[in-house]
Amino acid sequence: MTRLRLGACLSLSGRFGRFGRQAANGLLAWQCLAGGGVELEVEDDGSDPDQFAARFPRVAARADLLLGPYSTQLMRRAAEAMSETDGVLWNQGGSGDDVQALCPGHVISVPAPTSRYALPFVRTRTETERVPLWVIRGLDDRAGLETVDQRADGRFAFDDVPKAWDLFVAGRFEDDDVAIVQAARSAARPPRAIRSIAAGVHDFASQLDRVDGVYGIAGWFPGRAGPPEHGPAEDVFVAAYREVAGSRPDYPAVQAAAGAVLATHCARLAGGLDRDALWEVAVALDTSRLMGGFRIDPSTGTQVKHTPTLFAGTAMRCGPPRGVDAADADPPRTGTNRPGRRNVPQQCLRPQRLRRASELARAKGSAGLAGAHVVAAVAELEHGRHLGPWPSRTSTGPRSPRPRA
Repeated sequence: MTRLRLGACLSLSGRFGRFGRQAANGLLAWQCLAGGGVELEVEDDGSDPDQFAARFPRVAARADLLLGPYSTQLMRRAAEAMSETDGVLWNQGGSGDDVQALCPGHVISVPAPTSRYALPFVRTRTETERVPLWVIRGLDDRAGLETVDQRADGRFAFDDVPKAWDLFVAGRFEDDDVAIVQAARSAARPPRAIRSIAAGVHDFASQLDRVDGVYGIAGWFPGRAGPPEHGPAEDVFVAAYREVAGSRPDYPAVQAAAGAVLATHCARLAGGLDRDALWEVAVALDTSRLMGGFRIDPSTGTQVKHTPTLFAGTAMRCGPPRGVDAADADPPRTGTNRPGRRNVPQQCLRPQRLRRASELARAKGSAGLAGAHVVAAVAELEHGRHLGPWPSRTSTGPRSPRPRA
């Protein structure tokens, strides 16, 4: 095939900026390793759905292959836009269950859906003595569950907890998750273990007095995925990312690179950019890439093989990656850049460092991670109704043709 151009709108500024910049640097590192066969164009969506909607058509018109934005909120707008195009978008940053299934035939999801983030945690509970599990998923949502005692009254009081209990915090970094964890640790009867989705952000550990007994959940953590069938090995990618960003990658960088690897691989297998052909090739894939397994539901495009990673809080402080530095790297401004647009160079260049903005420490990313999907999944898993493996190829039926829009 001729040279491919891959385009994406990413949050280089605003609420999701720390994650969008990591994704952009991840794409730069991938491009360095891919050689001269790909061009890369990234535009800043400002973490704003309206800005994304305004800029995405321009990017789509110039690109051969499209990657989605970071965050479920922005990915929802991307799915709406894709329903009006005759192309395929690789969703690398939206985990919401509803978003992954919004536009069959147009959107292929790389990361696990939100409901699967509870799986590694609940499976560890089956290996230890079962104790009551409390789940918190936001300060304004007090819906009761039969299997989960949900406390979210804004006071972070844990006065009536049992003698032994576990805590699952299914919120975002900006949802006062640090305060919730600190309050639970300070209770007269602290939880035996705390699992927090927000702890997938490595700055989370730097804001806690103690990290022992706290576990994070993320789409990727160093050393957890096996050798990939497609794309660079983990150590090779990490080295390339350090050359680009001057720091080690976090999961947003790996997700973006994995999306680029799969998009270009499928285009070459399909022998072109026809939407039907791209969808059929993607549906047939059962493989692995940087962040682990990849297989999609043939009827929706939802990811069904990737499993999020559970890791100890001590690893966030003393082990790779050092996410505090990774958040500060910005793609280099070279060539004929204009505001809101990045013409990414072919060669690896160390980017300028950005000053740390106050909002970066507050941004978590995917809004879907704090919603009802996680809590419902915990309830199902606790009852043992969904502890089996991912849906198999046979359980989903034969590989069907791409659904028509």
